[in-house]
Amino acid sequence: MTLLGLTTEGGQRGHAFGIANGLLALVASSAVMLTGCTRAPAPEPPVAYFQGAVKKPPQYFFQDNPSLLAQGSPNLPQEVPAPPQDVPPPQDAPAPQDAPAPQDAPAPQDAPAPQDAPAPPQDVPAPQNAPAPQDAPAPQDAPAPPQAVPAPAAAVGAAPKFQVIAERFNDRPDDSSTYYVVIDPVDRSAETFKVVIKQVLIALTAVNGGPMFSASIWDQLPAAQTEVSYRSNPDQFSEQLIDAKEAFNDQHLIANYVGGLSSAGEPPSFLLFWFPKAGPTSPNVGQWVSAEVWKP
Repeated sequence: MTLLGLTTEGGQRGHAFGIANGLLALVASSAVMLTGCTRAPAPEPPVAYFQGAVKKPPQYFFQDNPSLLAQGSPNLPQEVPAPPQDVPPPQDAPAPQDAPAPQDAPAPQDAPAPQDAPAPPQDVPAPQNAPAPQDAPAPQDAPAPPQAVPAPAAAVGAAPKFQVIAERFNDRPDDSSTYYVVIDPVDRSAETFKVVIKQVLIALTAVNGGPMFSASIWDQLPAAQTEVSYRSNPDQFSEQLIDAKEAFNDQHLIANYVGGLSSAGEPPSFLLFWFPKAGPTSPNVGQWVSAEVWKP
């Protein structure tokens, strides 16, 4: 029998055995290097190695000492443990079981039908018709205050006979005219004398050119002349003369008219005073003492 071209006879038998082991070790070492320094499983040992008449297991010394392979040293180390047994092939992983089919979701139950809403509250009774408001009584005409401006007076007939005995300009704060007038005696038993006085004032308005003036009207000439004298020279009158003058005015000064004067911030006023120097207790004329808003 020959192995690798060498006879197994005589002294060459041991040398051939060593070369074979060296080649096997070299092959194994190359396999380790090719796998990234990870030792591969040792190859299966030869079927039979003969050293004399005794069968021995393979030696792996040269596998870790490749330099001895070139020297062919017959000094082999003791036997090394056998290579690990073959790793059993991994068992096939059990096939994944089919996931259970999802059960059909229960069909939703029909929602209960809504109950009928409670009936709305009873109709609120319609409000009764409120009684129609009664017409408020028409307000009565309030008496005009003294500052009110009256409407121009209507003509009351032909002017009676009258005489202007004086016209003064410094009796009023605005220096407008003040007329001193004398008329015929009037009847004090009736109110008709008021119509006569207003006719005279309307005539004076035409002469003056408007109602912005003052006027004093007597029905006796001496009484009017005494008042004009007093206005011009008051220092010439004694107390007795002043009392006599006032007594005449009490009965014979029929009216005083003041038109167009006003206080600060107020409209002009037009006022007519009846028996301005008398009082409610004055004989014959006391019942006529009054004042009114009037504009000629």
